[in-house]
Amino acid sequence: MRLPSELARRDNNFNALRMLGAVAIVFAHGYNITSGRVESEDPVEALVYASGFRALDLFFIFSGFLVTASLLQRRDGVRFWVSRGLRLFPALLVVSVAIVVVIGPLNTDLPLADYVLSGETWLYPLVTGLTTYPDMPLPGVFEAQPVAGAVNVLIWTLRYELILYAGVFLAFCCGLLTHERAFAAAFAVLLLSYGALTSLTDLRDQIAFVDHAAHFSVSFAFGAFVWVFRRVIPLSAGLMLAGWAGAWLLAGTPLSDLARIAAAGYSFFWLAFLPAGWLRRYNRLGDYSYGLYIVHWPIAQTLHANVPDLPPVLIGLSSLALSLPLAVASWHVVEKPCLACVDDVTRLVKRAVSRPSGTEAAAEALPPRTRPADPALPSRKT
Repeated sequence: MRLPSELARRDNNFNALRMLGAVAIVFAHGYNITSGRVESEDPVEALVYASGFRALDLFFIFSGFLVTASLLQRRDGVRFWVSRGLRLFPALLVVSVAIVVVIGPLNTDLPLADYVLSGETWLYPLVTGLTTYPDMPLPGVFEAQPVAGAVNVLIWTLRYELILYAGVFLAFCCGLLTHERAFAAAFAVLLLSYGALTSLTDLRDQIAFVDHAAHFSVSFAFGAFVWVFRRVIPLSAGLMLAGWAGAWLLAGTPLSDLARIAAAGYSFFWLAFLPAGWLRRYNRLGDYSYGLYIVHWPIAQTLHANVPDLPPVLIGLSSLALSLPLAVASWHVVEKPCLACVDDVTRLVKRAVSRPSGTEAAAEALPPRTRPADPALPSRKT
């Protein structure tokens, strides 16, 4: 197989794979919520956590690929930011309001009147829904849980998504995305910087932001790399197996993380363009992965808070069953209608940005004979 030269939205399995990734994260959080940890020596629990981390890689790799494709195909900076904003924030804001109105009253340890009258309560949807800040608490909510006070902490990844949007837009403005050699050089510099950061410093161990930014940057850039060089990248099961063999051989070395990203990323694209007609039918449903991602954590926390003896697998299954209808509603009621408005909002933004200044507007409003002469043109008398 070869990657397509142009991206057909329905002729791939991106939606299905992202949905599977979101489901893997739901089950990983079932264990995370009950234990308060993200790693374990238990082989089953460790496998669940590993699948959740690989699912995050999938999201960032596909995001790098799709966002780069959209930017290069349309070459419209205003539309790029409008579409990115409408993809992330409307659904996040709605979910944040629902958390305040529904999840908070069900789980707060405070008297309901104190919860409702607290300024922190009504500040939550603004801070969380408009800035992607993940650590904003709600008064008395989930304070006794293993992951204490975490109302919707999983949206911590969205800040890195926004940073990487800015990075790819800057690369586009500098011409790096439109010149293959320049992009390859920039990608090589990123990999070298990542290697030096990992092997020569302990910053990734000491500062979580540095660790996550480094890892997600490489994942996102890998997706962008695949789009830029799509015409020369073959997709084969043999190369996919070779990639995983290389990742296994490099395990425990400073290159292990890079090897896993490359092996997993190549596998994701092989699966995304696998010519399986029956799998393509999922595209008729919609893209429910984002809604499931941003809504399931507070539901899982609520389940554990009210039924603390519920096993992690059942928390995962129950939160998935409760979250999926909400994710479907989010797509059809919020996300899809907002995305349908991208072109209209883009035109409004461009019109507002290009609106003439007050002096120019006044001059345009004058009758043609009384308009001031353009000083850059000679008058008729001369």
